[in-house]
Amino acid sequence: MRIKPKHIAFIMDGNGRWAKSRGIRRSLGHKAGYERIPTVLETCIELDIEVISIFVWSTENWSRPKAEVNYIMAALIKNLPKFVKELHKKGIRFHHSGNQDNINQKLLKTIVKAEELTQNNNNAILNFAFNYGSRAEITETVRRIVRQKLNIDEISIKTISQNLWTAGLPDVDILVRTGKEKRLSNFMMWQSAYAKIYFLDKYWPDITRNDIEQIVKNSINQ
Repeated sequence: MRIKPKHIAFIMDGNGRWAKSRGIRRSLGHKAGYERIPTVLETCIELDIEVISIFVWSTENWSRPKAEVNYIMAALIKNLPKFVKELHKKGIRFHHSGNQDNINQKLLKTIVKAEELTQNNNNAILNFAFNYGSRAEITETVRRIVRQKLNIDEISIKTISQNLWTAGLPDVDILVRTGKEKRLSNFMMWQSAYAKIYFLDKYWPDITRNDIEQIVKNSINQ
């Protein structure tokens, strides 16, 4: 029996290198990468994928050049509200996975409002992994479990899953990374324990509808 994947996750790598290969500013690469997301979402939804995770910003990305960090944060603050409104129109629920502690307060309010606005939508879920890192997530999960003062025999795989930032979402079935790198980069390591992993030899702005269709098709047929 062929099982249809429920959850596909994307490591959206290569925006800066895409721009460099074209002799243009890195900021234009990030802009092109952002503009690719709606096509990816639309394709996944047409393929009946229930959850789409996108690795927007890692806990390690804060070490990037200050000008680049400032550009990306400003772009998110400006564009995310409109993006979320489009999600809401399409019945897509917005879910944030990540550490909220050191996020710009204006951006954090936008993220919280996005979750509140779309909480009853059920056509699909966009898991917005922002300020996310698996090690940080698992560390916070341990802290949450300790605070619950559970007995040792009460702690199970289910207990851990229920305390992750992705609590309530199914495990990842397919993990796709663009950018010509072949590593997980601290992304959803717990959730991807049994995922089929695909590394694309192209940068994120170049990912196509056909790429995603072929990946999902191959995943089902394997």
